[in-house]
Amino acid sequence: MKISWINHAGFIVESGNVVLACDPWIEGEIFHDGWRLLAKSKFTYEDFSKVTHIWFSHEHPDHFNPVNIKKIPAEIRKNITVLYQITNDKKIIDFCKKLNFNVVELPSLKWYELNPNFKLINQNDRFGDSWLGVVADGKTLLNMNDVISFTTKAELNSIAKHFTSIDVLFTQFSYASFAGNKDELEKRKKVALDKLLYMKFQCDFFKPKFVVPFASFVDFCKSSNFYANEGANTIEDVSAFILKNIEAIPVIFYPGDQWFFGQQHSNIEAIEKYKIDQNNFLSAPNLITSKIIPFQELKGLANEFLDRIKSAHNSILLKHKLKNPCNLFIEDLKITCRLNLKGLEIIDSIQEDSCDIVLNSESLAYCFKFNWGGDTLNINACFQVPKKGNINNFKNYFYFSQLLNLGKRYNFSVVVKNVFSKLLKRL
Repeated sequence: MKISWINHAGFIVESGNVVLACDPWIEGEIFHDGWRLLAKSKFTYEDFSKVTHIWFSHEHPDHFNPVNIKKIPAEIRKNITVLYQITNDKKIIDFCKKLNFNVVELPSLKWYELNPNFKLINQNDRFGDSWLGVVADGKTLLNMNDVISFTTKAELNSIAKHFTSIDVLFTQFSYASFAGNKDELEKRKKVALDKLLYMKFQCDFFKPKFVVPFASFVDFCKSSNFYANEGANTIEDVSAFILKNIEAIPVIFYPGDQWFFGQQHSNIEAIEKYKIDQNNFLSAPNLITSKIIPFQELKGLANEFLDRIKSAHNSILLKHKLKNPCNLFIEDLKITCRLNLKGLEIIDSIQEDSCDIVLNSESLAYCFKFNWGGDTLNINACFQVPKKGNINNFKNYFYFSQLLNLGKRYNFSVVVKNVFSKLLKRL
């Protein structure tokens, strides 16, 4: 089994005539221009000519990047088979078909053979993500990427039971969303430490020979989220944590690195390169600034947003879930607004420190425009949470647009399923 590193969460597994690329992100800012790759990719679009299959874990653009995928030459795309989980909306599948990829939908928890010595298995979680298991040349690779819903030993065992053993584990090493306000450095450090402890929990349970920390090689690159870089785990600190606290051997990859499973691999050079990249960014970050969106345009976008969620979800449940309005301070417009099921209105009687969220007008417009907007805002961390506010009042509204993004509807059967799932976790 040969591993070739693309970038961030992207890598290639090669065995025999199978060349499987996982979650390739090559270039460009993502999450409404909130994330940028820490290091420059060496892998090019022409290099996809060597690839036989691409597996996407989920539709977040650091894993499935439509802009990048379109840049793969058409004559190369037709020779590649895309592997993706079964979803309700078929959005990713249909997108890839239109680009003339061959497409296979992977049933959950069923082995799929690519050649006699290469098979894989995946499972989606309730947030739309999925993990991947690969068995090639008698070795087992487990890619947990961003999956966060498997938090107990019983849940990890539901994965482990499909394998004789785990040889190499790929897992996220730092926070990838809002982890605290600008003045809450210690809180962000705590969230970062929790990521390392979760890595240890996975390693203690799966007992891999090697662990590859990944899916966190990014910079927060907007003027409104630059603060989030301070407190995030660096790969140097992650390597030191693994060596001290985890039995598995850490393997640190830099774009362009290759590794034949089991061979010795020096992490020093990769770590030093990432340190240089990080220092270069922090010293000259070239931050992206947001443009101002007029209030009347926001008001219209809010009405369109509310019409979408009202038409899609059970009205009784929607009114119950959204019985509390959301108070927002739009910092570039210097106004306080209230969002409820009737629309967005300016409210002069509420102070900024009593609002549920502080954000700029462009970020709010993005949340209204796109069903994934609220999820994107949480990930790019371009907001703050006032001490007297309740961020859940904001999140509740965009929970319903995120459901639409996943091809789901909020009805009584969903409520019963959620309650049943919570009861099972308590048992």
